[in-house]
Amino acid sequence: MELQAMMKLMLVFIVILLLLRLRLKLGLIMVIIAAGMIPLFGIGLKDAGISILRAVKNRTTLELFLVLYLIQMLEGTLRESGVL
Repeated sequence: MELQAMMKLMLVFIVILLLLRLRLKLGLIMVIIAAGMIPLFGIGLKDAGISILRAVKNRTTLELFLVLYLIQMLEGTLRESGVL
């Protein structure tokens, strides 16, 4: 992986940590990061739209969506208990 791409990914992780520190919901953070990565990595809107449509039809995407949903439930539980 080239250095420039690694630095962009590092920036993405830093932004995720900052947004978590602001106590935003994980789902919202994921949407913000996904939308931010489109211009950050120079992906055109048409290509991004095509990728999203293909991903929605993919079984693996649905499984990942379920896992993320379960993580959000865990996050909510941890927030309510004061751990986060």
